[in-house]
Amino acid sequence: MKSPDGLVDAILIEVETDPLSSNVFIICLAKSGTRVEDLAGSSEPNIFKANRLQDLKLIWSEPKFLQISYKNAAVLAFRNYHWMTGVEGQESYKVELRLLPEGEHSLPF
Repeated sequence: MKSPDGLVDAILIEVETDPLSSNVFIICLAKSGTRVEDLAGSSEPNIFKANRLQDLKLIWSEPKFLQISYKNAAVLAFRNYHWMTGVEGQESYKVELRLLPEGEHSLPF
């Protein structure tokens, strides 16, 4: 999902696990046009990792502010900011991230 200024993509990756476990979902930030294959093996752009994820929504409310909304999730990792270099026309590009769980309780168990 492209940021409002078109410079950064929020990329959702689903990692399949064994049949007895829930798949893992990872959200990465990368320069616009980056292919998922180019991110393989790199944990640097990962900003969010969860399993048992339900009703995920990514909301760019402004160019450098991404909200991650969900109904239920077991959040395994989260960073509330991401700093990038090499973004077109920007010396540095900082994105603030915020979790927005829906409802009073968001644990899936």
